[in-house]
Amino acid sequence: MQVSQYTSGDVAQERIERVLIVDDDPSVRALLNIILMRDNHIIVGAAGSGAEAVRLVRTTAPSLMLLDLDMPRMEGLATLRKLRQHYPWLPVIVLSMLAPEVYALRCARLGARGFLSKGEGVALLSVIMGQVRRGLLLFPCQVAEGVMPFNNLADRELIALRCLVRGGDMDTVAAALSVSRDVVSVLRRRLLTKLGLSTDEELIGFGRRFKLS
Repeated sequence: MQVSQYTSGDVAQERIERVLIVDDDPSVRALLNIILMRDNHIIVGAAGSGAEAVRLVRTTAPSLMLLDLDMPRMEGLATLRKLRQHYPWLPVIVLSMLAPEVYALRCARLGARGFLSKGEGVALLSVIMGQVRRGLLLFPCQVAEGVMPFNNLADRELIALRCLVRGGDMDTVAAALSVSRDVVSVLRRRLLTKLGLSTDEELIGFGRRFKLS
């Protein structure tokens, strides 16, 4: 996979995009709306969850999607997988506060065309959008290798770990993944085994070291 690293000196391609914004934070959606309209892009819709985003693709016909990862009712990784299955033609740029060294490579493998960190990434948004439309894959340098302890985790295992680090119990994890408590127990055991840990306390401490909370 050929991956380009974005820089602030790049020049955006002049093209008006039909953008679907997907983020559960209304203030982020409002900020992105202002930035995109300033650059003459068209906002065709906004969604607060992955499930809503997948439905809106069919009715709004976007030319590009901006996608958060940390959302309720189908989080970002599951949304990317669903989009790759049903709308593989749609370029998706991930815009997230989650650690790029943990998530960028995973997003690239699921078909995302770029990964931006909220804050610094917003200033480069039009640049990244223009280059993505030219066919480039644009990710921070961490995408090349990722963080080794996380590379062997399945997406569901990573989501379960994030829920546990945030103080979620078995029911919270089950609801986030739409699975039973028995499945969550299996995921927990797999996490402990794959990460070489023995207790839930060690598991949570490990996740916090990598800022999964």
